[in-house]
Amino acid sequence: MDHSDVDALAKAEANDVEIPNPTATRILDQGSTRRDQENELHKLYGVVLLCVAVAQIAAVNEYFVLLAFGVWHGDPTTFRVFTSSVFAEVIGLLYIVTHNLFPRRDR
Repeated sequence: MDHSDVDALAKAEANDVEIPNPTATRILDQGSTRRDQENELHKLYGVVLLCVAVAQIAAVNEYFVLLAFGVWHGDPTTFRVFTSSVFAEVIGLLYIVTHNLFPRRDR
């Protein structure tokens, strides 16, 4: 069964037309279930990775506060490298998530 058959089955099902082939209906239902499972997995990955990004940004903010109140004493170069690397990682993580979890439909 090729892609056009699946599209025809989906249209027939949407218009409440009797589908004579029960195997075709099963294939259509499996595709719908698979899409639902993929969407749930994408939501889970999105939430987890968003929490990771927020935690990293919160760690940088905590580091700022500790430096501001003099609780933490460190080398300014270490501070710059740490801050830059965290923001680069967060931007990279968000790019990868949006690129892979939400691919372009024209591919």
